[in-house]
Amino acid sequence: HFNLEFNIIVELYYKNELAYFNSGFYPFIFHN
Repeated sequence: HFNLEFNIIVELYYKNELAYFNSGFYPFIFHN
């Protein structure tokens, strides 16, 4: 698990900038 700050930053970034990527790779990394 990542730090809460980092998790929020990355989550916001990828949901806005790379939403298509977010649904493919990042959920199991940043959302667990």
